[in-house]
Amino acid sequence: MNKLFFFITVAVLSINCLAICSARIVHNLNTDQEALVAFKTRIISDPNNILANKWLTNTSICNWIGVSCSRKRQRVTALDFSNFGFSGTIAPHLGNLSFLGYLNISSNNFKGVIPLELSHLRRLKEIDMGSNSFIGVIPSWLGTIPELRHILLNKNRFSGSIPTSLLHNNSKLQTLQLAHNFLNENIPQEIRNISSLVSSTCLL
Repeated sequence: MNKLFFFITVAVLSINCLAICSARIVHNLNTDQEALVAFKTRIISDPNNILANKWLTNTSICNWIGVSCSRKRQRVTALDFSNFGFSGTIAPHLGNLSFLGYLNISSNNFKGVIPLELSHLRRLKEIDMGSNSFIGVIPSWLGTIPELRHILLNKNRFSGSIPTSLLHNNSKLQTLQLAHNFLNENIPQEIRNISSLVSSTCLL
């Protein structure tokens, strides 16, 4: 009798565990999908009809063009929309993609400022927003993302100074591309202290 009770208890707990895990996966997928749908709503021009034809809500977001997911968790880990011809602004909801490690939206026509919410992307290793029309200052919070190795913000309309926080806190930084903006000509001396830096163009 005790053995039977034990096996029944184990079976019930296993079923509950599977249900909880499944619910978490669904919740996480919904969170990622909501972020991408919000991104889509900010696109005002999509000349190749990529979003209309390749981002269908009845298919997994992991099959959407430009989106890559982890095999195990099915979470969005990379976004590559380079040269898609998009025009619009960046939805702050992208900051909810907590597993995102790679973000490339280069060579489009994005405008406005980079949302502060992207500072929540703690797993981000590379951000490429080059060749767009972003304005404002270089975000200082880029220096707070612990794994960030490559920052490419060249060929935009950024102004002001290069934030020293970008250089003080980023010991893993390998690439820093800021050329062809409207930045002050004074380059922080701290840039010389980043031993990991391989490629850097700040002013042209």
